Amino acid sequence: MQNQRLTATVYEVMYRNSFDCFRKVIKHEGFFGLYRGLIPQVVGVAPEKAIKLTASDELFLHLLRRLCNHQCLFVCLFVCHTSLVQ
Repeated sequence: MQNQRLTATVYEVMYRNSFDCFRKVIKHEGFFGLYRGLIPQVVGVAPEKAIKLTASDELFLHLLRRLCNHQCLFVCLFVCHTSLVQ
């Protein structure tokens, strides 16, 4: 809606609101028109999220090992997990 093109008439927008946009996309492009462009977006975002989550987990485990001094790692994991949950 923010980047919509102007139609042939000057300063006339294609969509009045979100519901109008939804209705027109369904009417002219079908249901799957709502998902057009989703695959490239997911392909671009998925690697970045995977790297971020992996780095976060590795950093958490590294810090946990340093705090516990390589002893009683599972006890520390349990204590940290229960303190985060509460």
